[in-house]
Amino acid sequence: MASPAAGAGLVGQYAVIRLRQVKADLSVEEVMGTIRDDFVPLIQAIPGFVSYIGIANPASPRTAFVSVYADKVGADESNRVATDWSSPCLLTPPADQVRPAPERRP
Repeated sequence: MASPAAGAGLVGQYAVIRLRQVKADLSVEEVMGTIRDDFVPLIQAIPGFVSYIGIANPASPRTAFVSVYADKVGADESNRVATDWSSPCLLTPPADQVRPAPERRP
């Protein structure tokens, strides 16, 4: 929960969280640069885009990416774009993290 100083912030927004692992033969810096240069412009162009952050620890292959959209349509489209763009030669889902996203309840 955000502090009162944050205001409404992301209330009512839709977040998509993607957990991935960097392939063993690549550096985290290399993969994050490719994502920044090639993938981020694609998701920024989706209507309703609010923000995006990629989190990585160079000492670990695990990464996390969060996209925020104003509505579910934008969030769903970002998943489609991510699936189309995603390259198995760069990132793979961690085996213990693959599961369907729950539906949001009103």
